Amino acid sequence: MDFRHLQYVITVAEERSFSKAAQRLFIAQPSLSQFIKKVESDLQVQIFDRSKTPILLTKEGKLFVERSKTILRMYEETKIELHKLSRGTINKVTIGAPLIMSNLLLPDLLNDYKMIDPPVKIIPVESSSQELEELMEKGKIDFSIITVPTNHNKFHYEPIVSEQFIYALPKNHPLVDNDVESLYISEGISSNKLNDFPLLLTKNGGVRSILNHYFEKNDINPNIVFESKNLDTILSLVNAGLGISIVPKMFMEREFKWKSLDIKYAFFEDHPPEITLGIAYKKGKSISPMLKETIEITKRNLLIKYR
Repeated sequence: MDFRHLQYVITVAEERSFSKAAQRLFIAQPSLSQFIKKVESDLQVQIFDRSKTPILLTKEGKLFVERSKTILRMYEETKIELHKLSRGTINKVTIGAPLIMSNLLLPDLLNDYKMIDPPVKIIPVESSSQELEELMEKGKIDFSIITVPTNHNKFHYEPIVSEQFIYALPKNHPLVDNDVESLYISEGISSNKLNDFPLLLTKNGGVRSILNHYFEKNDINPNIVFESKNLDTILSLVNAGLGISIVPKMFMEREFKWKSLDIKYAFFEDHPPEITLGIAYKKGKSISPMLKETIEITKRNLLIKYR
């Protein structure tokens, strides 16, 4: 049996007549009848009930026609994919994203990547900035969204957007006016207050490096009581009233949409620390048109969301 026989059976089922199906298929009716009998003999079932006019599918025939349509559709889709593959138009791109904010970046990005034509398989890798650099150097990631300037000797780095860090506080914190229903506190908080309250921070990574530099530059000795690699863990502890934290402003914007936590946010009264999101890839890497388009979509997405 070959794919032609499957199409013959489907056509007879659709026309409910051997003569009409033969005309549509441009073959002689006797030949078509012989083909169908050969299929039924191979399967050892009767596909058509010929005692009826017009002819009807048996229950076995209905299943066979349904599966035949699926097989032919998969065959055509496979031919298209093979054709694209032979032209080098099907490929994959492995993209690194900072673990601390991948849940903010990836959903919209993955949706935007669907615009790429011909389609490309996107493989996201979530990790710390340091680990993303190591993977890029080994050639295991095509490019990454990086939260801090990277090693310019090894990587091409292009900063895209910068945004401020803000405070995240429990709703019952002394600095919060409980009568204010807004998500953020209108009055800023001085950075010297960081010495007065227990602080919950991310452990290591690009965000922590930025904050450590900020503390040192401004002679701040924060009372860090808990550290975690996961910023959502930090925010859940803030929500429970165990301390305050410092997060990129995009997390407040997430709360506007999700409203998953009962946290208040406040801006820095003085010069706030800032985080820069950029695109990095290994120097000397070959940038195909497909990879270039993926990078451009990433840059546009970041600019639209965070500039």
